[in-house]
Amino acid sequence: GAMAFHLALNLALAILVLPWTAALGRLTTRLLPAPIMPESARQDAPIAELPHHLDLTALATPSLALANAALEALHMADLAGAALRDALQAFRTGDRTLAGAAGRRDAAIDRIGLAIRRYLADLGGEEVGTVSADAQARAQEILTFVLNLEHVGDIIAHNLVAFASRRLKRTGEPFSVEELADIERLHAEALTSLQLALAAFLRDDLDAARSVARRKGLLRALERAAIDRHVARLRDAPHDADPAAMAEANALFLRTLRDLRRVHSHVAALCAPLLERRHEAVLGGEDETISARIRFRRRRASGRQLERETTMRLVIGGSGHLEYRDLVSFELAKLHRRCRVMVLIHGGLGGVCAAAEDWARRAGVHVVRYPPNWVRYGKTAEAVRNRFMLKDARPDLVAAFPGGPHTLDLVRCALRARLAVYEVPERDVPAQTILDRADGPPGRDRSNGLRSQRAIVLHI
Repeated sequence: GAMAFHLALNLALAILVLPWTAALGRLTTRLLPAPIMPESARQDAPIAELPHHLDLTALATPSLALANAALEALHMADLAGAALRDALQAFRTGDRTLAGAAGRRDAAIDRIGLAIRRYLADLGGEEVGTVSADAQARAQEILTFVLNLEHVGDIIAHNLVAFASRRLKRTGEPFSVEELADIERLHAEALTSLQLALAAFLRDDLDAARSVARRKGLLRALERAAIDRHVARLRDAPHDADPAAMAEANALFLRTLRDLRRVHSHVAALCAPLLERRHEAVLGGEDETISARIRFRRRRASGRQLERETTMRLVIGGSGHLEYRDLVSFELAKLHRRCRVMVLIHGGLGGVCAAAEDWARRAGVHVVRYPPNWVRYGKTAEAVRNRFMLKDARPDLVAAFPGGPHTLDLVRCALRARLAVYEVPERDVPAQTILDRADGPPGRDRSNGLRSQRAIVLHI
């Protein structure tokens, strides 16, 4: 009875109200004030290419204004992703109309970026000092995000799509099947990294940011492999081919590979603020170096100093999530030849430590680990571990590979203790050494990481 009555009442109300919904919507629109948008948003452009979320009335509340700016930055990212997909279609078909679409999207990205910058410049309203340090830092992160997306849009519109059109105009045909396959590989990595970077920006996803960092090295490996295949195809090209046309086609293909790498470099830079906050390696927009450089006043370990001893105890420090496998193996083998390493000591984490332990296992060197005690010491666990490790292990040498703040702290502690420090020289790291650890050498237990190997583990 009661259920039937309520059902009949709801049906009657729906029948009575539904015909008036359009009129009620128009009345509500008239009664409610329209949101105040920045001047840069009030332009003659399609609605999808204009800012949607920059409500000026929210500027007095920094947290709400930052949320609006972040949503608008994601709107920019959607446009950049669409432009990147259009670029791939241009590579496949050589459609010149896509150049105009890419140009319009680039203009929209620039328009929204300008609106976000003006919006954040007025953060906090007219009251001075109302914006907290955290809010200012978040605003700076959003501005970094916006700037790199603008660069991505510029590269796509002015370089990538233009190269596809120029290739068709100069040679009469789009990229070959082999060239297109290489371009698609790099394009897929760039698009996947953009999606991961958005997750890192939106949810502070550190795993996604680290994955983007690893993919930067993978992209360079793909680029080098594509160039090698391209050179091999040139060797097999017929001798009666037009040299000028071949030179033009080769240049456009190589420039396309270069600019896809540049796009990925700016995408990787979207994760830089998060990695900085978490004390990880910093990735610059055009910087081709993966590691965070170690800057310190050091006392280098000289060859004579090492040769005075026949064996040594060696402490290793470096990045916690980038392995530099070839670099680690080369440097440790060089030290081992000069002065035999009897015991290799490290902090018990992944990255450089994992690569060093793999080398020690192959070389028959004893390993001692000092893992940080996160439960007892929290955020200071690695700093406490560094001091205890140097005091307890009594090393003859500390080898510092590329790393971040904790590596720098280890070096400073070693210098204060008057220990010899060897800084591994900065150099180009082979790309296969910075792939995901899941692609590491066979035989490692991927579920347990380092703990599946035999070694002495000393807990603090």
